[in-house]
Amino acid sequence: MKCYKHNKLDAVATCNNCGKGLCNECSDEFQPISCQRCALQNNETFKSGLMVQLIVPIVIFISIFVFSLVFMFSALKSLDDSIGPLSYLLFFIGVLINSYAIATVPFGWRFLNKLTPDVFLFLPIAGWLFYFGVKFAISLSLGWIIAPFAVWRIKKDLKSINLTKQDVLMGRGVI
Repeated sequence: MKCYKHNKLDAVATCNNCGKGLCNECSDEFQPISCQRCALQNNETFKSGLMVQLIVPIVIFISIFVFSLVFMFSALKSLDDSIGPLSYLLFFIGVLINSYAIATVPFGWRFLNKLTPDVFLFLPIAGWLFYFGVKFAISLSLGWIIAPFAVWRIKKDLKSINLTKQDVLMGRGVI
């Protein structure tokens, strides 16, 4: 079998996805061993997963923020007209902090999933409710701390994916 890209060289490996033959140079290009086209497809799949990790907290933040503003401003208006602008500012800051804390729960949850082993727990329903309640509380406590680091990592991974794509498409071309 010959390399799909360098037709004169013998293949020393095959692409894990499509089975194309790869020479020594081509097999060292990507990990796991892939041809250029499959590596780009794998990166796009990974990129869409990263985008979901960013979009879900943003949607949660916007939903909680808008709901809280609408609900609480209507409640504050009905209380008394003597509420000053400072009260509204403090309320707005509180809603912002609350929305951020709740929106970062997925980051805390993902962090806890990395720490816990992949085992199935045999628990009654009350045990599951307690387990997920505690896990949610810990995720809420840790999420706001972990979120900036997770967003930085996601941004770094997205940049790496885009650089790899540019390198393959511009530098060497996809075959």
